[in-house]
Amino acid sequence: MRLLAGALVALCFGMVTPVAAQQTDMDTCQSADACQQAAQTRVSKARSVLNRQRFREAAQEVYPVLRSDNPEIGIPTRILAYSSLTDILDAADLPGFAASFQGSANRLTSAPSSLALLREAELLAEAGRGDEAEAVRSNAETLAIQAANLLTVDRLIDTYQTRGETQRADDLRAQRRDIARRFDGICSSARCRSADVVEAQLLEQSPPDYPRSALRSGQEGQCQIRMNIAETGRATDIETLCSDPVFVEPAYQSAVSTRFTPRFESGAPKPTYGVMFPVEFAVR
Repeated sequence: MRLLAGALVALCFGMVTPVAAQQTDMDTCQSADACQQAAQTRVSKARSVLNRQRFREAAQEVYPVLRSDNPEIGIPTRILAYSSLTDILDAADLPGFAASFQGSANRLTSAPSSLALLREAELLAEAGRGDEAEAVRSNAETLAIQAANLLTVDRLIDTYQTRGETQRADDLRAQRRDIARRFDGICSSARCRSADVVEAQLLEQSPPDYPRSALRSGQEGQCQIRMNIAETGRATDIETLCSDPVFVEPAYQSAVSTRFTPRFESGAPKPTYGVMFPVEFAVR
């Protein structure tokens, strides 16, 4: 995937990719934290350059994150780079290439967010790839309904209405009402109904499986998990940043199985965004 990414960037911006590329900070960073910090610095520089419509320079800032084979560069960091390149290509009026990068970012995780899928569909549609856009949009709708992501559902309803697909919009409105009704009994207490906001609360957390190789060697570590909490109380849009790549998968799976009470506003369930959740791996 990284070789394909390099070829796409080179094609779009006329960049020459040398056979033996010079090492960058992304090749030499020695921990997941250091690599993510270096990548964030590059993305910030790319954003600044992009604001001046200098697309090639912006892409050159981000490309080393994807080119590098450094094992310390974790999935969240690569997703950050893919998303940045998507923005650059979209700004350069290349929605087809932008959709390819958004699709690559989505496939880095087994559970892409419905909003990320919807963005990919919109880019594909702008590029005139209607059949592909429709397939991705259908996946976004399915995932949004399963995760009760009403923000995506509302955007899909607007999309269908704008396109004149009235029946499809009406069907999705009906499913939206069903989703809302499912949560009528969750917050029936006087406290939930009377308070303006009741924040999400942890209900159930499954401890992560300790990787056998790490356990045998006595290796310990920490992960920071960034997630959104859907109206169902399920974690969505999960990103993991761990001190060692060996802990990424068990931390991710632990987050998938974690359950919360949803956030309520005036008695109505709402999603919560940007929740940070620590996970520690320690030999006792």
